[in-house]
Order: sequence, then C-alpha cells, then structure tokens
Amino acid sequence: MSDSGVPVVSVVMPAYNGERHIRESIESILHQTFQDWELIVVNDGSTDGTVAAVAEYHDPRLRYTARPNGGFTAAMNSAFKLVRGRYVAYQAQDDVSVPTRLEQSVAFLETHPEYELVHSAAIFIDVNGQEFSRWGGTGRQLSRPEAFYRLYLEGPAIATPTTLMRTRHLGSGSFWGDPALRVCSDFEHWLEVAHDFLIHEIPEPLAKMRRGAGHEYLSAQIEVVHRELATILRRVYVRYRTDALPVTRRHFRIAMSNLRLQESEYHFRRHAHGRALGSFVLAAAESRNPQVWRTAAYALLPRRVIDTLAPVARRLWKSRATRAD
Repeated sequence: MSDSGVPVVSVVMPAYNGERHIRESIESILHQTFQDWELIVVNDGSTDGTVAAVAEYHDPRLRYTARPNGGFTAAMNSAFKLVRGRYVAYQAQDDVSVPTRLEQSVAFLETHPEYELVHSAAIFIDVNGQEFSRWGGTGRQLSRPEAFYRLYLEGPAIATPTTLMRTRHLGSGSFWGDPALRVCSDFEHWLEVAHDFLIHEIPEPLAKMRRGAGHEYLSAQIEVVHRELATILRRVYVRYRTDALPVTRRHFRIAMSNLRLQESEYHFRRHAHGRALGSFVLAAAESRNPQVWRTAAYALLPRRVIDTLAPVARRLWKSRATRAD
C-alpha cells in the first residue's frame, strides 16, 4: 500500500456460489509480484460455502461486502462503488491470474499515459485446471478506429479477466454497466472505452480463464449471452450512428450477421439443426456478409474445392472488407 493508504490497483471480484475455485483465484492475487493493490470481493447472494472460503483470508487488503443476488453486472456496480485505486482490474471467482499480471499491466499504463486500457492473451483451462486452448495474443497494435470496429463487428475480443484500466473515465459515479445486462455488460463497457480511448494488447497470456460446465457466467448461460450481445449491438449503433467515429447501418448489419453465425454454430454443435438453420438464414438476411458464405462452404463443400475458391473469394471481397459504408 502506498504512503497515502490508497492502493494503486483495485481488483474487483464478484462472487456467486464460487466455493470450489475462489480460494485459488484469491491466492493468485495474493501472490502477485506487484503488491500495491486491494481486492474487493462482492458476494452476490451465494448459497454455498463462498462466504466461509473468503473468511479464511485475513490480509487487510482484502475487502468483503455482500448483496442480494442480482447478477454479474449488479455485483460489478457494487464493487466499482468501493474502488479506490487509480487502476482497476477484474478477477473472476474461478480464474487465475499469472504472478506478473498486475506488474506488467501497471508498467505499461504508467509509461503510456495515452492509453486507457491494457489487456492480454489468455489461457483457457477446464474445471480441473488443465489447459485446452488460448485466446488472443497477436500483439498487433491497432488504431482507435481499428480496435473499435474490430470489437463491434467481430464480437467480444477482449479477455475481461486480463484487463487493467484507468478509473478516470468512469466519472464520479464509478458505474460499470446496465444491471439489465446480467452477463455481458463487459462487452458494452469495452466498446465504450475502445470508441473513445486507445487500448493495448500484451501478447503474453496473463490469466487462465476457466471454462466448462462449472463456469457460472458464460458457459452455462450462452443463450442469454447471445440475446444480450444483440441488445448491445443495437444500443451502440443508436448511440454512435451520428458520431465522428460512427456505427453505420452497414456496420450494424454485419455485426448482427456475425452474431447470428455464432448462434448457428452453437446450435449445430448441440445438434439442434432446426435452430441452427434458422440462425444461419437470419445471418444471411442481415447483410452481404462474406463470413456467412465461408461458413456454408466449409460445411458443404469438399476441402479441395474450398482451397481452390478461397483465394478468388478473398480478392473479390477485399475492397468491401476494408470499409463498411
């Protein structure tokens, strides 16, 4: 803790029935190489042993509060009202931060005052802690328009458990998001940040994100995720359609088409072929989106035909892909 008694970093952790993994998550913050932090745990109406698990830790930097169950966003709003640091990080109850996460992220923002948010690649782990995939890590620096449009058109591309952001853009209300969005308020928040500020990706994975049947907020609520993403895309379109960095009707239709493709793929994996076809038709109807036909091609055509046609298709769509007007 700094001499002023105010931490440099506030780490927020909403918790709901997280008894199985929350100790590992808390300990990953306790073992950070950067130690000037506070950890704010918000118990969102847990009914298991979450409270007892958190009570095992007596570090004075750990702050605990409880609220009735209201979902991820309501818990985040409660946490943000308690934030004191000039930077804020998110820590999921079942994720693990690598020891240098805060050190690397703080160092970047301290030396790059023009940036508002830093995030990184991430490692996906299963409920037993075994790695099975990775997310991100290109290390390519994007301009503000590039980063915003990529996020809007392609969907969530920021691993929230890797983020560190300045608190200055939050204003005096320290408001995170709309409580009506129980799951995906982080996507809307990152879109607002990317629209107005520079963001940076560290290519090295700085967090391990747990996915599987036990992951409360995404894996178990994927259909809620799809509905909320659609709501966010519409709201952001209305918010910025006349802005200097606008979201045009064309942007909106491509973004919705890509979302419908994600829904179609989800239903197909679950063998709900009727719903998969319905989402695919909606994706095709939304816009002249090359990704729709790419998905259909991979599903229906032999690989050798795809390999022959792909270069031609890329040339045909190149001029359209560089700008959505």
